[in-house]
Amino acid sequence: RVGRELFEALFEGYTRKQWDHEPRELDALVTARIPVRADHDPRYFGDRYQALPSRGYARFVAVLLGHANIDVALGVDYFDERDFFDAQCA
Repeated sequence: RVGRELFEALFEGYTRKQWDHEPRELDALVTARIPVRADHDPRYFGDRYQALPSRGYARFVAVLLGHANIDVALGVDYFDERDFFDAQCA
């Protein structure tokens, strides 16, 4: 949709980082979600109302994860504990 030069400059590294796969390994629909416009609107979406967390995403996520109703489990492979987690969410 954007041509090789723009894809390599803007999307290729991000796609690898986001999906942990080479872009050619992903369905084209993954990158088709990225809006492409021919105007000078700096916003990601063309929505009338948009916002970013006022104190940044790191703070936003930290507050979410710090909530009393949120348990954080590090070093756990979801697929090894899938039955346990599925039972918790039932």
